[in-house]
Amino acid sequence: MPLPEYIFTYGSLVNSLSRGGRETCWRVILSRVYGYECGWYVPVPEDQSTGLGIVKKESAVINGILLDITDDKKLLLDKREIQHGYIRRRIPEKFVNLLSGDSLHKSIVWSYVVDSREKPSNECPITQSYLDVVLSGYLEIGEDYAVEFIKNTKCWDSIWINDRLSPRYRRHLKSDFIKIDRLLCSTIPDEFIKRIEIR
Repeated sequence: MPLPEYIFTYGSLVNSLSRGGRETCWRVILSRVYGYECGWYVPVPEDQSTGLGIVKKESAVINGILLDITDDKKLLLDKREIQHGYIRRRIPEKFVNLLSGDSLHKSIVWSYVVDSREKPSNECPITQSYLDVVLSGYLEIGEDYAVEFIKNTKCWDSIWINDRLSPRYRRHLKSDFIKIDRLLCSTIPDEFIKRIEIR
């Protein structure tokens, strides 16, 4: 019998609408992964933006969700993520902490990781249209969970644009912009104040 498989997600896939809506059959488990650092590390030239990625770092931790996956779901996610430079790699069970109290005994956990860090640039900045999707997903879980994600994510001091009037992110979604801005302003005020407004 094949072992159960999960994917640890930490970006736009935390948002239920971004992965197909609440009606899509995914089992969701809140979790933290140790030994990996999340940051603005993945340039996406076709969107003129930089996405989130995780890299190995012994002292780091990132919170996100585990999704149960079938072979069909795995192929779907691979098609979506690998084209942007992500690599699906197995995460050792000992690095995964399930916040539900469940066990991963005899399970396989994957995540999409990157091998190198490329900081946001003028050509590929952090874009608010992408960030809105990510934070809306974390806010579905709770404000504290979103704050934890923001605090554990690196490179907020890079170039960051508010592109809401002309979204660059191809999967942008309508979000509670006021709530998101308030959350960012209270959590990383020094970085948030430097966000560039574009028309």
